[in-house]
Amino acid sequence: MNPDLEKNLTRLRKVSKDLKRGTLSELDKEWLADCLWKIYEGAKPELVLGIEAGRGQRRGAIDQNHQIDHAMHFVAGLIDKEMGAGLRLNEAIKMAAKFFIVKPATLTRYWHDPTKAHLRSVVRNQETYD
Repeated sequence: MNPDLEKNLTRLRKVSKDLKRGTLSELDKEWLADCLWKIYEGAKPELVLGIEAGRGQRRGAIDQNHQIDHAMHFVAGLIDKEMGAGLRLNEAIKMAAKFFIVKPATLTRYWHDPTKAHLRSVVRNQETYD
């Protein structure tokens, strides 16, 4: 069972982005090299990378929640007049649903949920959507 699944998935995503950009730190290079060596020797990749879902955990659910969070920020950007799009909410939700592969009904439900109001903010950092 892995209690730090989400933290480890976040680290793996960061290492992946840094590797693409050529900004991978020495510590991450050593960690990645060790992981790859252990996988080469036959260890389960999920165990080595610390991303094995434990009892009651699902990697897919965590990934989907991240997709929905990003889609919500994307919708907020599409309807924001300052950013230039100025779309209506329904149009923005349909566009974000296609881009992030999420059901439009899910985004609509999240948009109108008061506990998710913080996701309606515009994220002005492009790295969010990498």
